Amino acid sequence: MKKYINNKKNLIISHIADADGISSALIGKMYLPDSDIILLEINEIKEVLMGLQNSHYEKIIIVDLPLRKDVRDLLEGKEELISKIAHFDHHTSDLDEVLPSYINIVYEREGKLECGATLLYDYFAKVNPDHPLSNSEYIKMWLEGVRSYDTEGPPTLNPIGMGITKQLELLGIDGYMSFYEKEIYANQETKVSLPESYKTFFPEEHIAIFKKEDEIINEYIAKVEENLVILPFLYEGKEYNAGAIISNQYRSVVGNRLAKKYANEVDFMLLIDFDRRQFSFRGIREDLHLGKLAKAIHPLAGGQAKACGMPIDELTIDIVKQYVELFELQKLNTKKVK
Repeated sequence: MKKYINNKKNLIISHIADADGISSALIGKMYLPDSDIILLEINEIKEVLMGLQNSHYEKIIIVDLPLRKDVRDLLEGKEELISKIAHFDHHTSDLDEVLPSYINIVYEREGKLECGATLLYDYFAKVNPDHPLSNSEYIKMWLEGVRSYDTEGPPTLNPIGMGITKQLELLGIDGYMSFYEKEIYANQETKVSLPESYKTFFPEEHIAIFKKEDEIINEYIAKVEENLVILPFLYEGKEYNAGAIISNQYRSVVGNRLAKKYANEVDFMLLIDFDRRQFSFRGIREDLHLGKLAKAIHPLAGGQAKACGMPIDELTIDIVKQYVELFELQKLNTKKVK
């Protein structure tokens, strides 16, 4: 969790894990400068909302974060707090449930998958059409990169999407927000188009580092691939195979690349992240909704069809134990073969 608290009028709560959440926080800050910011993991939102019941905030914007059942139960009956919430999310796994009116989930528009940052920007641009940022071609290109990476993944994203994610790794949260805040204001009147503008979208020094980062990512994937174990999962009466690995970096790149590489052996990738105490699911199949599969395992899991998360806790620790047992057995058998 990362907090920017200066006793301001409004509060923006967003996801800390990726460029969608961080970009959402920046968009909120630029349209509502008098705002505090809290960036957090999905499993931390309940703790934060419990502390806001008697807060001074006039508006609480929650973006790129699902308000799952335990959070909705916490908010039930707290009408004053609910009245302050403006919610913008694109995760689909809760859509089968009856949701209260303050929950706002839009996962697709005009055949295009949405992300939190685009939903928030479109909202602000609609209610503030005369704002200098509301018709910025630069912002729209930037957010299309964020959206493509977050919802479509590396196999189909535009080149800016990959660069944006590498920038976040390179600059860190504060550096990323500072860089794009300056760039957005500097390019308010810039007419840009893809792909001609790609090489000018990023500074030359960043592009050089991106190339080095590619080498680091390739080395990282090769390393985590060594601990891959195939785990069985039962969902809706059918058994699926997960390619399970321990990984806490480059989740989308690692998950998508290995899901594609092992498409004949596994149905999806399961990344075990002990730092975040989360599982991340990544897949490329069109006929399997990973968010719903995860939710069938844990009530607080969920996400999208090809990317979702699930907490590591008492309900899911057996999956970790099964992974460790199979990994140790796999190592033992490998030694015997040698």
